Amino acid sequence: MLHLFDAFNGVSLLLAMAMCVELIKATQRKREANKRRNREFALHAIEHMPDEEFKRMFRMSRFTFETLIAKLMDRWDEVDVTQAARSSGSHICLRTRLACTLRWMAGGSYLDICFEFGISRGAFFCNNGVLWGTMEMLNETFDLGFPFSDDNKLREMATQFAKFSHNKMTNCVLAIDGWVCRTRCPTAKEVKYPMSYRNRHGCFGIVVLAGCDAMLRFHMFSCVSAGSTNDIMAWTFCSMKHLLDNGHLPEPYYFVGDEAFICSQQFLVPWSGRGLPADKDSFNYHLSSMRQCIERAFALLTNRWGIFWRPLRCAYDRWTLVCMVAAKLHNFCIDMEDAQPTRRHAGDHLDMDAPLVFLNRVSREEEEDENPLNRRPSGYTRQQITAALERD
Repeated sequence: MLHLFDAFNGVSLLLAMAMCVELIKATQRKREANKRRNREFALHAIEHMPDEEFKRMFRMSRFTFETLIAKLMDRWDEVDVTQAARSSGSHICLRTRLACTLRWMAGGSYLDICFEFGISRGAFFCNNGVLWGTMEMLNETFDLGFPFSDDNKLREMATQFAKFSHNKMTNCVLAIDGWVCRTRCPTAKEVKYPMSYRNRHGCFGIVVLAGCDAMLRFHMFSCVSAGSTNDIMAWTFCSMKHLLDNGHLPEPYYFVGDEAFICSQQFLVPWSGRGLPADKDSFNYHLSSMRQCIERAFALLTNRWGIFWRPLRCAYDRWTLVCMVAAKLHNFCIDMEDAQPTRRHAGDHLDMDAPLVFLNRVSREEEEDENPLNRRPSGYTRQQITAALERD
């Protein structure tokens, strides 16, 4: 009987150990096998896509797209093709990365982009992945600056602006204004005061202070201020103001802006008040005819890139990068003489996602509050131009 009891206990122990092993195997997470992705199918479909549909999808023509690929090739570091093919069947080439990035900038959902091009969400959003790696590459490829020391370029910019004022104001080289880029509400972990990003238009965002020439190219693009910041405060923190104050802009050239800024010798703003005399009213008219360039530039920027048709949902530290890349691609498309798509489907965006452009305007009450600022020394440029208009 003792031997039978020991044998029974031994069998029970073996059964218990076997059950424990099976339980451990069942509870362990099984790693999914690498998916074999056919990324060439999407590229093949894009190559046979009609030109009009291609431009509507990527917001630029096929020739501009190919030129952009050629510019990026110098900065493109080829990945380990063998390892990538072993992992997912094929590597993600530069053409696929650029197509995904432009489609996302055009307003496409990352879910649809990943599904169409056979890319995992991790590879799409990781720091050096498809989206942000390509965005950093685009940001490093193109420069955005103002030609302070290039007198030929300054004369050309002034001549282009003068056409809008019928040659009454002949030395304007830059039109400056502010635009509110809508974003989600930042979290307390991202910023110290999340509510400071709430703009008076009723949305969260960041203030983009930009300046453009008469051809609507951006030469200044600052997007570091919270949404509640007014234009004059954003201009105070802008490096362009410090360069202007330190005399880097040669005379007699000047910038123009709206009444939210302070008039100076080389930064002209409209005369404030109502019922102005004919000379001041004429000055305001001609200045506004040049200042509309920056408003048109903002409209083209937001209409081309559908990512701005709704609040930005990406990480907080990527907001500035998205705006800067959009501005640089905007300049690139203008240099390539690539107009925006003229035909659009009714379903391209909903009414609630229409490309809104919130310009930082001041109300009459705010204008009266800012009158003490307007009484600061403003230089003689505005008075001289106004006097010349009165004589004409």
